[in-house]
Amino acid sequence: MLDVIARDRVFASVNGNEELVSLYVPSDRLIGASGEERPELVLMRALAEDDPPRFFSVVGPTGAGKTSMILRVLADLGRREPQTLRKPHEVLIVNVGDDPSRLDSPAEFKRTIVQLVARQRHRFASVDPDALRDAAADERTMTGSQVTHQGTLDAKVVSYTAELAEAYETARFGDSPARAREDFEDVLRIVCREYRPVVIIDDTEHFVRRDAQGGVDRESVSNLFHHGVRALADLGSVDLVVAIHPKYRDVEAVQEVTARFGFTEVSVPTLRPASDSPGLAEILSRRLARRDLEIELGRVVSDRVLSQLEAQYFANAHDFRAVLDLAADAASAAVADGSSRVEPRHLQPLLDQAADVAAY
Repeated sequence: MLDVIARDRVFASVNGNEELVSLYVPSDRLIGASGEERPELVLMRALAEDDPPRFFSVVGPTGAGKTSMILRVLADLGRREPQTLRKPHEVLIVNVGDDPSRLDSPAEFKRTIVQLVARQRHRFASVDPDALRDAAADERTMTGSQVTHQGTLDAKVVSYTAELAEAYETARFGDSPARAREDFEDVLRIVCREYRPVVIIDDTEHFVRRDAQGGVDRESVSNLFHHGVRALADLGSVDLVVAIHPKYRDVEAVQEVTARFGFTEVSVPTLRPASDSPGLAEILSRRLARRDLEIELGRVVSDRVLSQLEAQYFANAHDFRAVLDLAADAASAAVADGSSRVEPRHLQPLLDQAADVAAY
């Protein structure tokens, strides 16, 4: 069994939206959170039940699961009965980290979003809640390791897209930064007739420097909040969820904008050193179950390795992504060693290597 786990890198971190949702371990199982302590519940209730707009900062270090949690909330929204929602949601995810020049001015940022809507076939959506809902379901139709029933943005007919397409054609939306605000407001006006628009600002981890000091690119973070976040919040008609690193709280622009617009801060669930909850074991077991590998985790990963991995998690700023990749690499090392279970001798060289890279 371990050879399959190693070959398919079952324990490794993932990037796809449906994979992130499918493998997400809710906070009640991860850390034993309950009731109002559950961050997913705080975010979902506001988007489902409160009057718009609602503004949220989802806070967590690099690799801690900010995107996974946000997507899981969207999946849960897609599972709610329509009558429990004020309006169905249309969710646009804006990834800003790969091109900071989009944040040089509010006009350029809004123009970028208007152009993004056009690229999504004139739909104010870059994720389909139906696809996320299906990925989150515990009962799935499987072929190998792939989910066979996945929704796409074409799976659901959305009434406003034809009107938007005509408006883009006749009004030439997105052609001029000078009229970006008007263009974006016109897009929202059309979408808001039947839907509740939500903008997710993600991929801001590029603004955290990967040096030993772990500082942040303060100029880019300031531009994000002054020119991006403020520009959307000022409109008063769109829900906004921004994924941020904890160090962004020290940037004056972040403090100013979040205070002015009454942002609610939601922290991603993280493992607790003194907790008796299974934590990391739940995450790895979830990966086995979603691949239909019917085997107990303890048969392929020793308890001592789990303890070492959790220690690495706490030593490395709660980076789940790095720990999961270490677990996948250790499984490969164990198979190469002819072992049927990952033992400390397979993991320790990888930990030593990671420590050397960090020191360098």
